[in-house]
Amino acid sequence: AEGTFSSNLNVNGNAVVTGTLGVSGLGTFSNNLTVAGATTLGGTLNVTDVATFNENINVNTAAVSITANTNTNGWENQTLNITGGATLSHHLNVNGDASVSGATTLSGAVDIQNNTPSTSTGSGALKVSGGVGIGGRLYVDDRTFIEATANASDTQTGSLVISGGVGIQYSLYANSIISNT
Repeated sequence: AEGTFSSNLNVNGNAVVTGTLGVSGLGTFSNNLTVAGATTLGGTLNVTDVATFNENINVNTAAVSITANTNTNGWENQTLNITGGATLSHHLNVNGDASVSGATTLSGAVDIQNNTPSTSTGSGALKVSGGVGIGGRLYVDDRTFIEATANASDTQTGSLVISGGVGIQYSLYANSIISNT
């Protein structure tokens, strides 16, 4: 039999529904809501507090949008915080600054499209605070400056130490030339 209530229905104990529970208006839960089986939401799910998911979340749509009124100046105020690993199968677009605190491995080519010129070790499109190890060739399309001022006393000292030969297509100017041959 069907029951229609024209005012509130208050249940002080458990309520078990063995069929379909249809709610045509707003449903408000003032405590936990536990769903043991699969659940399909046909509209928008708005969460105004913390949501915890102990299993996978499958989103079958073109986009997921996360909006927060948070100025993320530190890791503690992030809009999306992922504690475990994350896999992206397609592009990652970042419309602001990106900070990476751990080691980063990139298997594809890296294209830096910023063209800020370098006038010191702290300027330019790519700034590196520590050393740089390069396992292959290095091509520089403009002048190269080495600001170190160490004097050379043998083939293993000085501001620029080269283990192999040097091929120079144009002139070489030096204040002093010392040859061991």
